[in-house]
Amino acid sequence: ALENQRRNGLAARGCLRLGDLRRMGPGHYDAVFCNPPYYSGGKAPADTARRLARSQQGCTFLEVCAAAGRAMHAKGRFYFCWPARQLPGALHALAQSGLAPKTLRFVHQDGAAAAQLALVMARRGGGEIQVLPPLLLREEGGGESREYRRIYHRGGQERE
Repeated sequence: ALENQRRNGLAARGCLRLGDLRRMGPGHYDAVFCNPPYYSGGKAPADTARRLARSQQGCTFLEVCAAAGRAMHAKGRFYFCWPARQLPGALHALAQSGLAPKTLRFVHQDGAAAAQLALVMARRGGGEIQVLPPLLLREEGGGESREYRRIYHRGGQERE
């Protein structure tokens, strides 16, 4: 995470907290970003660190949501990605933690493919969800989409 922050020129725009999120005390953060472990079953890696990082054996998504809720101030935002097919479980964990999705965007390989991933921004309280247009990773011809190239700073596009 620190390397990605440095490489993308974002070191001055925020701080990263490293450690067990379940032990973090109350905070007053504007935003919490998380790429949580998606999987709760299946074959786990033998390496303990990888197993804990890539599965919910050591920390459930409900615990992630609760920690995000504690870390944010009243109007804070919680951003995370989640497999599209498993989204109902993530929404349930948000609700159990007093959080609600406010913005939702699905990621598709291309215009003909089903959504693979959901990008979610959640906050405290209820209300309507803004569903954004899909993010397509590939164009009709199979090459990377313009938006994908912009996000990953490819093709001479400037960083935002």
